[in-house]
Amino acid sequence: MVELDLAGLRAAILGGDRRKLEIARKLLSEGCEVRYFGAPPELSEITGASMSASSAEAVTGAKLVFCPMPRIAENGDLYAPFSSSPVRLDPEAMDKMDSGSIVIMGWAPPEMHAAAEARGIHIEEIGQEEECAIFNSIPTAEGALRCAIEHTDETVHNANVLVGGFGRVGETTAHTFLAMGARVFVAARRLAPLARAQEMGCSVLGWDEIDGHWDEMLIALNTVPQVFFNRDRLSRAKPECVYIDLVSPPGSADRTAADELGVQVHWLRGQAATAPRFTGRNQWNLSRERILARFQKGDLS
Repeated sequence: MVELDLAGLRAAILGGDRRKLEIARKLLSEGCEVRYFGAPPELSEITGASMSASSAEAVTGAKLVFCPMPRIAENGDLYAPFSSSPVRLDPEAMDKMDSGSIVIMGWAPPEMHAAAEARGIHIEEIGQEEECAIFNSIPTAEGALRCAIEHTDETVHNANVLVGGFGRVGETTAHTFLAMGARVFVAARRLAPLARAQEMGCSVLGWDEIDGHWDEMLIALNTVPQVFFNRDRLSRAKPECVYIDLVSPPGSADRTAADELGVQVHWLRGQAATAPRFTGRNQWNLSRERILARFQKGDLS
């Protein structure tokens, strides 16, 4: 069996939240040199190094680059809540990396794949890995529950709760609200997810039945990457209803309509960061598997 030896390799962390602190600890334990830009300030204590002046400086000579898990914004910005300036892994930064380097991230747009391929850089997307998605869904559902409790004068127990979509996040969210005693309605397009939701004890709605039950809900959550909180639905919003968007950028709400109508849609992105040790460890385990696979192919040396 091929053992993975990362000792002496340079790694870079770009952007991200406190999940990246655990990644840094693991890299250091493997003997890597760690540089970073736009990442949580605690990295200075963990690594003993100052933050790089730019993304390009951080990735110069790096064999491993760790980008955030949330999707990249439409303008190319990486998720970087601790940075006062944009953080990007653009072609200019990639030019500073060694050929054969590996980039670990949640998702990458086609243009980033193309730029990396042209430079012999390997992008490994782990955002759709089953294990990663399931583990990330746990703090996401907990964050949704916390938001619902904080923004309603009613109890979640016995409340009507609508969950749009029944993928990994939708299923964990529905399970969490069911455990609190809510009356959970699940809306989905496919019959198989609806069958599973019904088996769990949820009421089920076809996607075209949502609007007919919209006014019955005290809490409405969406996990499907499309405009769910549209102008029509928001215009019929009850003052006491809590709307929670669990979709990665650009989200699933018509923000212009929400502002004009004075309706608040709580956009809970990056909720996995609320359990940084837990999610960071799981991300590292998946990342290490991908790095090992590249090492066995001879891509990493």
